Amino acid sequence: MLSVLITGASRGIGRVTAVRLAAAGWQVFAGVRDTDAGKQLAAASARITPGLPTRCGPSCGRGASGWFSSSPAPWRPTTGTSSTP
Repeated sequence: MLSVLITGASRGIGRVTAVRLAAAGWQVFAGVRDTDAGKQLAAASARITPGLPTRCGPSCGRGASGWFSSSPAPWRPTTGTSSTP
């Protein structure tokens, strides 16, 4: 099964993308800052797993470390190198 992490999935394009990818069979990990929006996404599809950032907000400069306190361990961010130049 293909998996995707979508940030900004609470509303707008992020929400629509999350719902459409879930309907297409993807496992969607949805980054949301609003607990109610996360619950609505989870209710929209069993393939959507919402997660809340634990340390970072919109102006955070530390990257994605500490995200998704409610997420299962297999999709917590890991440290690695980027393949892009």
